[in-house]
Amino acid sequence: MKTARRVLVCLISVCLAFLCLAVIPVFADSVTVTIQDDVNIREGPYTSYSVVTVTTGSTTAACDKTVLDKDGDLWLHISYGNVSGYAYSKYVEVNKTGNKTVTIEDTVNIRSLPSTSASKITMTTTNTTATSDYQIPGEDGKIWYHLTFGSVTGFAHGDYVSVNQPTPTPTPTPTPTPTPTTPTYFESLFTGNKTLVMITGDWVNVRSGPSTDYSPIGTTWSCVMESLGKTGNWYKVKTPGGKEGYIHSDYVAEYTYTPDAAFEATIAGFPESYKNGLRHLHTVHPNWRFYADKLSISLTSATDNEAGRKLLSNYYSDYLPDNWRTSSGSTTLESGYSYASKYAISYAMNPENFITEKSIFMFMQQSYDAQTQTSATVKKIVSGTFLDRDDYIGYIMEAAVQSNVNPNILAGLIIQEQGTSGSSLSSGNYPGYEGYYNFYNFKASGSTDDETIRNGLSYAKQMGWNSPRTAIIEGAKQYGKNYVNDYQYTHYYKDYNVINQTWWYQYASNLFDHISNAAQVYDGYSENNSVASFSIPVFAASDTSTHTHSWNGTMEHNATSHFYRCVTCDATKDMAAHTYGAWTTSKAASCTATGEQYRTCTVCGYKQTETIAKLSHTAGAMEKDETNHFIRCTVCHEILNSAAHTYGAWTLTTPATCVAQGIESRTCSVCSYTETRTVGTGTHEFSKIWESDAENHWHACQNCDEKADTATHEFGEWKYIRTYENYIKQGRICSVCKYKEFRAVPQIAPRYDLTGDNIVNTDDVIFLLYHSYFPALYKIEDTSLFDFDKDNKITDKDAVSLLFFIFFPDIYETK
Repeated sequence: MKTARRVLVCLISVCLAFLCLAVIPVFADSVTVTIQDDVNIREGPYTSYSVVTVTTGSTTAACDKTVLDKDGDLWLHISYGNVSGYAYSKYVEVNKTGNKTVTIEDTVNIRSLPSTSASKITMTTTNTTATSDYQIPGEDGKIWYHLTFGSVTGFAHGDYVSVNQPTPTPTPTPTPTPTPTTPTYFESLFTGNKTLVMITGDWVNVRSGPSTDYSPIGTTWSCVMESLGKTGNWYKVKTPGGKEGYIHSDYVAEYTYTPDAAFEATIAGFPESYKNGLRHLHTVHPNWRFYADKLSISLTSATDNEAGRKLLSNYYSDYLPDNWRTSSGSTTLESGYSYASKYAISYAMNPENFITEKSIFMFMQQSYDAQTQTSATVKKIVSGTFLDRDDYIGYIMEAAVQSNVNPNILAGLIIQEQGTSGSSLSSGNYPGYEGYYNFYNFKASGSTDDETIRNGLSYAKQMGWNSPRTAIIEGAKQYGKNYVNDYQYTHYYKDYNVINQTWWYQYASNLFDHISNAAQVYDGYSENNSVASFSIPVFAASDTSTHTHSWNGTMEHNATSHFYRCVTCDATKDMAAHTYGAWTTSKAASCTATGEQYRTCTVCGYKQTETIAKLSHTAGAMEKDETNHFIRCTVCHEILNSAAHTYGAWTLTTPATCVAQGIESRTCSVCSYTETRTVGTGTHEFSKIWESDAENHWHACQNCDEKADTATHEFGEWKYIRTYENYIKQGRICSVCKYKEFRAVPQIAPRYDLTGDNIVNTDDVIFLLYHSYFPALYKIEDTSLFDFDKDNKITDKDAVSLLFFIFFPDIYETK
């Protein structure tokens, strides 16, 4: 049997909440405290740590240790619900336990706070008698007593304090008075004419009056309760613990139902006490499916078999009704716990008490379903916990596939075992077992915390669980083998093995482990309407029935099992899980539609169907049109992806002409699609420069042979013009285009030819210049021909005139 110590301590407190007590997680030496409204709960013992949550209203919690921060201020490590963190002592009141007379040993330090680091007030010198009004754990988790003696008030470590037992005084024997008989089993809430409601929240305060001004008398979780009326927005309820209190309407649901004939047929196998709850859930969650698991054992017999196997904590012994635990007191199995009574067990085992939106998840089928169980639902469950990491979520999804166990169940189970912050079994750094992990706490049991941890990690080392991934996956496979695939396929059946009826093989000894786990799994489904299947046990009629079962010859079945049913009392026998053959495809999947396959139980013929996921599209080559490029499935021709073209710059590919526009193009860099456009006007482009021939001048088109403005030359007068060949000719120039026309004229040059070369040029000018200086050496026959200035002599001036005549005959020809 799995011991209560290793189960997450908040699960133990769940059972106490139903008694309308201050439900707090139980530690070995924890105490009950009350935290004020609007107080920050932090990750560590100082204001620099981040805030985990903020209390709303006066909050009851458990404190398992206290810590002095660097400033010497006291912080309390507290837990309530799924919350764990540190609260500043200024805003926390430790619940008083009543004055007790204690004796303090000799030479004991009395300190200002429950810590050996706190300042010392005094030291006792003799065995000192004092009064203690409350206790509080120190940094090591051990109790310190708050006490008073004389004028001294302070704290003493519990190792040095003993509580004095009062000396009993004889009292007269009272006359016995009759006492009402305490029922052995919990009476069904559905008997009589009670008004019932469903509690929809977890860790909901039950208050002494209809307002938050009233103090809580306890907390509760999702269950069915008797309603005693309503005051404004507050329901007065009677808790299973027998106390009366008030719960705000935000956490209470009355039964609602939208009539549905088809649904009624599916729940026909359930007792009437189940049906209103199932109808309400169907109205709220129409995709949920409910299956009645008809058992061959009665609730009374099942309770009797569980007696001595389920435990309750003794921490709240002053508050628990006597009939919730046995009179045998503490167990030897687990220190600080007592055996739960048949009265408590019969309440915890009766499914009709827990057909509510949250608690229904204790009946959720735990096999893996890829269509409804995803990393998103796991993310919802692990949010805010140490598992809230992509790698851990991925490991859990891998574990689900390999173990065929619902990943939401695995996530909730790990948090249930390790707490929201993790533990030494999942840290990988416990001394002597570094690098080993045991997320599911397999074999983690013992009489002390250290023994529990070492046993669990020794098993992990033996199994080779040397990484978080290995430990999560292999532990899940073991969990699936040990439970889910052995007719313990819901959390209820794990804790109460009523199908196999091997009472010793059960997951936890905590009486209400299945309720706390249900709330954890619900978190993964609360914000979606996924398909979920629930197998809810229906116990056989009372064992006091005297008839002999008459079994129907036709085997019946539900979604998980087949069995024979008694025609008289509805009891079942030979219930067994389906034995399936191979899957057969009834409809092939394609890339546009899901397929379907089925397999048939070889024993009863039950047919289980399953959807085959759509096939992946087969991508073809890239195609393109004027605006986009895209890839199309070659099977169904559906466009798989499409995008607009990504173009480069425009490039001129064909220049424009006088009779046609030009063309520019640009190309998509992805698919090479080319886009074109026209450029230019398609008209003549005439040059501004005149062109000419002997008769006309005109403006020519720059792109073709077309001419414009054609006209005959407009010449000026004939003049002598020296040509490039150094000849003097007579010519005229067109005033429009500057075209030059020449004509033949009598050669006047020879009369000035002094050098005898038949050409008048600068050599003749030099000869004439020499003549002006050396007439005897450079003789001229007719000097009068060269007397240009008419001064009757040849000088250098006449040489210059000849030079001007040579170059400018049109100007100097008459001189």
